[in-house]
Amino acid sequence: MRKSIRKSIILAMVALLTLTFSIPVCAAETANNAPAATANTTSGSMLLDDKAGLLKGNEPQQVLETLEVDSSKSNCNIVVITTNQGLSESAIRSYADNYYATNVENKSQTNFCVTLTVDISSRKVDVGTYNPGSKRNLNDAAKDEIREYVTSDLTNGNYAKAFTKFADKTATIAGAIDEDGGRSKASFPWGTRILISLVIGIILAVIICFIIKSQLKSVAMKSNAADYVREGSLNITSQSDRFLYSHVTKTAKPKNNSSSGGGGSSGSHSTGSF
Repeated sequence: MRKSIRKSIILAMVALLTLTFSIPVCAAETANNAPAATANTTSGSMLLDDKAGLLKGNEPQQVLETLEVDSSKSNCNIVVITTNQGLSESAIRSYADNYYATNVENKSQTNFCVTLTVDISSRKVDVGTYNPGSKRNLNDAAKDEIREYVTSDLTNGNYAKAFTKFADKTATIAGAIDEDGGRSKASFPWGTRILISLVIGIILAVIICFIIKSQLKSVAMKSNAADYVREGSLNITSQSDRFLYSHVTKTAKPKNNSSSGGGGSSGSHSTGSF
């Protein structure tokens, strides 16, 4: 009788332990494999949509706060989107376009928007820009710069860091672009930088000249070069200048008719892998 009771207790404990360890495993698999999971998506925000669940703990709230601050500072909607659908290069661009059209366009005071879309399954990353009817946008070089700036952190799995760096970098670049599409002089003080560079260059040149001059104390200025010519070795009777020929080639300067930027709900993109 005692052996039967003891055996029943042992079996009950084994069953309880098995059930205890199986519950979190199943929950984790469901969260990682379900594209529509919203556990790590900050509710009600159009700036952060972490469907892939890349952000953990309090990271979604921290990233969202950074996105909100940088968006307000640069007057640009800075958006992070994640998914695990295994999208191709063209599909991830369409995914970003659809998100902008559904969640951002006509729902914000400014339509100027920069998106970072990450597909964890295909390991594709895309930076898209949108601003219908305005010249205030990012060119291809700026989009490439932003995408390459966060690629290493995405590769290493530092997703919160990558999203924060994306927000800060985008705010710096987008905030320096005025409504005419040009760079803001206040954010890029090239005149001051050039002046400082010239002053430093002049100071260095003066120092170098004094050093060289100090090494030439034995040299005295002469009014002619008679001391360097052997007497009777040179006899010039006449001199003349003759213009032989000239050849001039003219090449038309090529015109750059290319343009970058998005109109409507279709954006301009820079796509790569990580």
